[in-house]
Amino acid sequence: MQKLILLILFIISSVLLRAQNQNYNLINNWSFEDSVKCPFAHGQIEYAKYWISPIPNYLLPADYFNGNCIGNQSTPNSICGYQIPKTGICFAGFYGIPFMKTQKNVREYIETKFANNLQINKYYYIRFYVNLADKSEYAISSIGAHISDTLIHENSYDVLPLFTQIKNTEENKLTDTVNWVKISGIYKAHGGEQYITIGNFKTDSLSDTLLVNAGAWLSASAYYYIDDVSAYDITANAGKDTTMCIDKDTVLLGTHNLSFCRYQWSPVTGIDNANTAKPKAFPTVTTTYVLTVSFADTVYTGTAIDTIYSSITTDTVVVLVKDCNGINEKEIKWEIKIYPNPATNRLIIETYNSNERQKFEILNIVGQTLYRGIIEKKSTINISAMDKGIYFIKLYDDKMIEVKRFVKK
Repeated sequence: MQKLILLILFIISSVLLRAQNQNYNLINNWSFEDSVKCPFAHGQIEYAKYWISPIPNYLLPADYFNGNCIGNQSTPNSICGYQIPKTGICFAGFYGIPFMKTQKNVREYIETKFANNLQINKYYYIRFYVNLADKSEYAISSIGAHISDTLIHENSYDVLPLFTQIKNTEENKLTDTVNWVKISGIYKAHGGEQYITIGNFKTDSLSDTLLVNAGAWLSASAYYYIDDVSAYDITANAGKDTTMCIDKDTVLLGTHNLSFCRYQWSPVTGIDNANTAKPKAFPTVTTTYVLTVSFADTVYTGTAIDTIYSSITTDTVVVLVKDCNGINEKEIKWEIKIYPNPATNRLIIETYNSNERQKFEILNIVGQTLYRGIIEKKSTINISAMDKGIYFIKLYDDKMIEVKRFVKK
């Protein structure tokens, strides 16, 4: 009985975490549940709302499968075999390599528009799941995603000559006909990207095919189902600078809350939890908080699936503390200038609206204090011995805390 209760709690927790993540997903109709009408034949991906094929309907568009419908395009039983959807009752499908031995470099793709344009220098986690159809004769490893500023549209069913920013590793042969296999990666945006297209962008000769089911009904083909397409902004965002009344208010820090990210706030004073996405802050002095977001993902290494932390970003937010019952000098925010930034050997600090002398600390990107000292109104700090990277300098007295970021090159 206890095991059953634990299993139920685990399932509920998994569902809640998935729902929490989807609140931040930039893919509309990410699990293909929202349909325009029931599919009844091949090539009807446009019946899944928001999804299209970059190849015209009269050529070779991708497929849509819906468990609410009857016939060959239903789930879990379809014309291509048996497969339970990753989420819900729907998924899409496409040929990764040709469906006839006489055809070469024939491809199908699916395409959709992001809910919002991607923003410059932000980091995005792109993820989707694929499953090899039972009746496929071959499997491949070369499935990926192309992210573009404009709509991809080709009047041909040949391979799209596009590079993939998100790709499966060559070692990870996509042979699983039972489980859904994740393909994922991190993408740094140049700004303005609007579309994502998914499929095999390599020619037949470069697609690294593997025979898995000789004589299968889908002769000479590698046909894949696809489900749960996601795109998340994983860049650290501490929120907007804010003002609060001393000993009366609390403010909520942070913006996104993703289950696969690690959140760390510093300093830890004046917040209820330094390791949560959105802590409550109640400092007694004006404080600049630093948020560090580490991203976790599981990546196939050729012999095993390892959990790695492959992206670390930071952001700051100022909580200005004031006495709402009268005049308080804590309402005065320090003006601090640091330069040059990036710096090589020396960092110059100038302070205004502050005392003659302030304490300072230099911290690394994970919040560890490397140096402590005292500075004047204008001081020069020797940083020549420090490694290249991103650092923070924290200035503070008994009334205020201010944090600035700098780069050592």
